[in-house]
Amino acid sequence: MSTLLKQIEPARAKAVRPDKIPWGDPLWYAEEKLNGWRFLMHFGGGLDRVYLTGRRYSSVTGVLSEKGLCARPVWPLDVRFGYTVLDGEIMAPAGYGFRDIAGIMNVEPEDAERRIAETGPPTFHVFDCLWFDGHDIREEPAVERRGSAGRMVMACQNPLIRMIPKMHPTLDNFDTICAQGGEGVVMKNIAAEYGESGSWIKAKKVVTLDVVVTGFTDAREGKTGKFLGQIGAVLVSVYSSTGELLEVGKVSGMDDETRAHMTENKKGWIGTVVEIACSEFAKDRLFHPRFKRARPEANHRHCTLEKMMQDLGATKNQVVQGPQLSLL
Repeated sequence: MSTLLKQIEPARAKAVRPDKIPWGDPLWYAEEKLNGWRFLMHFGGGLDRVYLTGRRYSSVTGVLSEKGLCARPVWPLDVRFGYTVLDGEIMAPAGYGFRDIAGIMNVEPEDAERRIAETGPPTFHVFDCLWFDGHDIREEPAVERRGSAGRMVMACQNPLIRMIPKMHPTLDNFDTICAQGGEGVVMKNIAAEYGESGSWIKAKKVVTLDVVVTGFTDAREGKTGKFLGQIGAVLVSVYSSTGELLEVGKVSGMDDETRAHMTENKKGWIGTVVEIACSEFAKDRLFHPRFKRARPEANHRHCTLEKMMQDLGATKNQVVQGPQLSLL
C-alpha cells in the first residue's frame, strides 16, 4: 500500500427516530440514505493508483482495509490532480442488491473482476469531499465541501461516479423515499466540519413483523465477552405456501433478562412468536432485524411468507402517484 495514502476514518451519522429529526430546518439539508458499501476514494497527488478505504482496520497491517483493486470500473478516468479524497458509497449494478456488492468488494480482485463481468459494473455515489486537488478541506462547511465534491465528480469524467442529489429536509421527502423502496435519509448540518459530532443524523424506515423462533446461535467473544455462555442470536422463520418453515434471519437486540431466559429455556422458546423490526428483505434474508418483544398470544401459523412480504410491501413496494422529491 502506498505510503502517500492518508489514513482517514469515514464520518458517521447518528441514527435518530423520524419524529426527532429537525424537518424543515434551513440549517440542514438531506440526502437519500443508500444501501451500499461505504468507502473513501483516494486518487491523485502521486498515488500509484486509485484506493478505496473503509472503516475497518486490518489485523495484519494495522491500517484501514483497502479495496480499490476490486472496483476498477469506478476509478476516475482523469487523475491529474493533487491529492483528492471523495466520500461515498459503492452501489451494486441495477437489479442487484447489497449482498451482490459484498460479492464484489469483499473478495479477491480476480474474483471481483469475474463477478463484475457477470453482473455489470458497480457505481460510486459521492456525497462529500475531504481533500480537493491537494488541499485538506475537512474544516470547511459541509455545503462548501459538497460543492467541491460536485466539481471533482465532473472532473473525474467517469459516468459511474455520481453525486447523490441534495434535497429539502422534509418529512414528505422521507415518506416518498420509503414508499418507493428506499432506506430513508441522512440529514447534514450545512455549516459543520467533516466528522463534527452530531452534524450528520439519519432516519430509516422501520417495518415490524411477527416471526417464529426456530433456533439459536451461541454468543461470540466480541469486544467484551459479556454474553459468552449465553445465546447470541435468535434464528427466526416463517411458513411457506406448502407449510414448511423457512429461516429468514438472525435476530439480536434482546435485553439482558430476555437473553438469559432464552438461554435457560431454549426448548420453551422454540415455536413461539416474536415481534421484530427490520428495514427490508434482501434476497432470502431480513436486513438488519432487531428483537422487539415476545408475542406469546400470537398464533405461529399466521407467520407466513406471504404475510411477511405483504407487511414489507406496504412500505417497500408501494409506489403511489404522489409528491415528487423536492430537490435543492
